[in-house]
Amino acid sequence: EMLYCDSVKKIVAIKNKIIVQHLDSSINKINVEASPFALDDNTLLYSAFRTNKREYIEEGNTSNTKVRKLYQAIRKGNQWKFGGEFSGPFNVEEVHTANACLSVDKKRMYFSRCKENYKGDMICAIYVSEKNGEVWSEPVKLPKEINNPKYTSTMPTLATDPAKGNEILFFVSNRKGKGKL
Repeated sequence: EMLYCDSVKKIVAIKNKIIVQHLDSSINKINVEASPFALDDNTLLYSAFRTNKREYIEEGNTSNTKVRKLYQAIRKGNQWKFGGEFSGPFNVEEVHTANACLSVDKKRMYFSRCKENYKGDMICAIYVSEKNGEVWSEPVKLPKEINNPKYTSTMPTLATDPAKGNEILFFVSNRKGKGKL
């Protein structure tokens, strides 16, 4: 623990210049854009409704409901511009898709899909897609240990176990006794 404290002192002492930039209206719309994730230095993945009007969801009314999808922003020089829907087998009609993250080797993408269940509750599950060359595989829903069908599992993020080198998946869930969304 003392080593971690020493490393924090070194990190805080670094004088990096951080620039916060509000991205233009080709990306930011009236509704919330969320879960930005850098695929590389020039590509930003995020989720959004992509509309210029306020969207309200009326309880019990599923007709013409907008869903969140994965989109990309592309950097050209110092500007970020809308790059369209993220290509691949990720976005599905009538299902919210969001919260993407990549494995360290960039060969697996984990993300959430959310849809109302028969009770009208929004339930999310985590999926993974594997990259073979330039093509992403059809996403696979992770097993019941992660995606208990009675509860939401969402917002995946990855870390690496420093001792064993194994990939560790962290996620948010509303399971009883495990926390709340």
